[in-house]
Amino acid sequence: MNEKIGGFFFRYRNAIGPLLFLLALFIGNPAYPLGQPDLDILFDVLGVTCALLGQALRILTIGYEYIERGGK
Repeated sequence: MNEKIGGFFFRYRNAIGPLLFLLALFIGNPAYPLGQPDLDILFDVLGVTCALLGQALRILTIGYEYIERGGK
């Protein structure tokens, strides 16, 4: 069962992402987190930090993997 669900999401991954984004865009209600504007900046900083740490981890991981390229 899980393989079928995973196969579905993998097969249609290029369409599901934009559809979920549009769905969130149209039904979402922008608001400050917990109704406090001060927390908005904190969450922005935490989000950017999380994204940068994820990219750093990706770069480090890819740096350790040898990729063999070339033809015969």
